[in-house]
Order: sequence, then structure tokens, then C-alpha cells
Amino acid sequence: MGILAGQVAIITGASRGLGRAIALKLAEEGANLLIVARSTDGLEETKKLVEARGGRATVARVDTSKE
Repeated sequence: MGILAGQVAIITGASRGLGRAIALKLAEEGANLLIVARSTDGLEETKKLVEARGGRATVARVDTSKE
């Protein structure tokens, strides 16, 4: 169990780059994730990578620039 076991993290921009890297690290530490981005293209791949590390992730298409 990681130091974030039982915690939930929301990561924006998780479809690639820094957002994906943060999601993977938080998953390794035991956090359950809500991963979001404007496009779901890369989110499904991020979810698979999280799950391969034993983590759990929920995917949502979200544009944080809109109310």
C-alpha cells in the first residue's frame, strides 16, 4: 500500500505529458484517480497504464476552460 491508499485524486490534462506522469505516480502511491482532459483520445491509454500498475482510474471528458 502506498502513502495515498484510500485517497482520491483528480488529474486534469491526464491524456499525455505531465498530467499522465502525475497520474501514474499517484496511482503507484495507491490513489484512486479521476483522470480528465478535453479529449478522451489519450485518456483510455492513461487508464490502461494506471491499471497495469495496479491502480484504479475513472475517465471523464472535461474542458476546464468552460463553466
